[in-house]
Amino acid sequence: MRVQPFVQMYFGNVIAMLALIGITNCAIVCAESDVMVRPTRGKYMGQSWHIDDHHLLWWQGKPYVRYGFTGNGDVDRFMEKGFNQFNAYPSEELWVFSKELAKNQQAIQEVNAFTDLLQTKGATYYVGLNLLWPWRGSGKIAENDMVDCVFRKVWDFREFSQKKEVIELEFISDIPLKVNRQNVQVYLFDFASGHYEDVSDKLKDVQTAEKTIKESAGERYRATSHKLKFESMRLSDSGGLCITAIVRVALPTVPGMYPGSFPALWKPGIQQYYRNGLQQFRAAYRKPGLRGMMFGDEINTHSVSLTHTGLHIDFSRDAIAISAYRKWLRQRFSTIASLKDALTSNYQSFNDVTWQVCIYPFIEDDREGGGNGLSQQTFGLYKSAEQFEMIDCLQEEFRVWFYGHWLARYAKMAKEAIGDVPVFITSAGITGDAEGHLQIHKHAMLEGIEVLVRNHYAWVERDAHGRLSTFAAGSKVRFPL
Repeated sequence: MRVQPFVQMYFGNVIAMLALIGITNCAIVCAESDVMVRPTRGKYMGQSWHIDDHHLLWWQGKPYVRYGFTGNGDVDRFMEKGFNQFNAYPSEELWVFSKELAKNQQAIQEVNAFTDLLQTKGATYYVGLNLLWPWRGSGKIAENDMVDCVFRKVWDFREFSQKKEVIELEFISDIPLKVNRQNVQVYLFDFASGHYEDVSDKLKDVQTAEKTIKESAGERYRATSHKLKFESMRLSDSGGLCITAIVRVALPTVPGMYPGSFPALWKPGIQQYYRNGLQQFRAAYRKPGLRGMMFGDEINTHSVSLTHTGLHIDFSRDAIAISAYRKWLRQRFSTIASLKDALTSNYQSFNDVTWQVCIYPFIEDDREGGGNGLSQQTFGLYKSAEQFEMIDCLQEEFRVWFYGHWLARYAKMAKEAIGDVPVFITSAGITGDAEGHLQIHKHAMLEGIEVLVRNHYAWVERDAHGRLSTFAAGSKVRFPL
């Protein structure tokens, strides 16, 4: 969502955002540890606020329910209609994507002028935090602050059985990947014999080219094609051959996270950039009308199993992350004996634990069935399917906790720099199991973020009785607020 300090909008058919304070940092129970987060309160520039036992936010003794828009417009016209809450974010063009000092200063001045205007009008506002960390495409993320990742691709190799020929394999990535012989590992698996071997030395050449992918008549997107060309190899006639390619890359932002501008918050350079942004915008943000600071837009993740092909984060090469993983496991299991029992492993200490990068040739998330499930063959990579499941589960749980933990730390940094106001984290207006798409939010709130904002998109029109009502976008179906 690209929000500018002065985005022209009109009242009528607008996309509204309702921030439900139905899930706040009050009486939230962590199922794993029975931790209870107590009602929270604060004081900002002589004004008191708190969240009560019914999850309602209060400012100066009055209920304060966030209800606003995805953008801003003419302040007077909005206030005439009863809307007096606004967003104050820096311009992406002038701040996020510009390295010019003059443009950066202009972004600060624009936000400062806007919050001054809101003060004179008696309006309140929220400020953005995620625009203060570096984004993908901004050119502001140093190499040391990149995210270590692996791209995993599996091919069924049976068609090449009993052949001796030069083999070419292709895979498509929808983000730019630097692929060469030095950062690709290739493994050949034979299910009939139960053996696998590293055939990276057989990789002769890698060719990369831009490609346009047509998804439908009106939908196309640009992608990158990578062709792996191998030397001539004599392959067995087992009929159960698969190849896994692992490409190790460093990317500016975290894979599997939405939006795509979520960097490695734990990296020192990212933290320093964010702290600097907080100081730069402190005067523009810190005014009596400030009612909250927000992480947006629509932070979410999906499940990223080790069985999936595509991009995975690789904490094995990240000293900060792997140290945090070991500490997290120590808190989870208390003793190395408990961890060994859970994983049926031979670890002698938590410092022996590594982050697993899966080379097993899963095709279409086939853990058990078919011809390439763990129940058929483990290749010695895992002791059992159950061990793999536990490793997969632990790494996924840590991943979402780690992101939520760092969002909470960034919230604390913001409060230290700007002031003690509630911090919001935004989720998309999606349906389904909240345990699936609100895990990061849960952990962030358990560690200090106060309010969960859920975006709801609806048309505001007059109903048959002349009253303003909300309808699902593009229809006459009432949208429940």
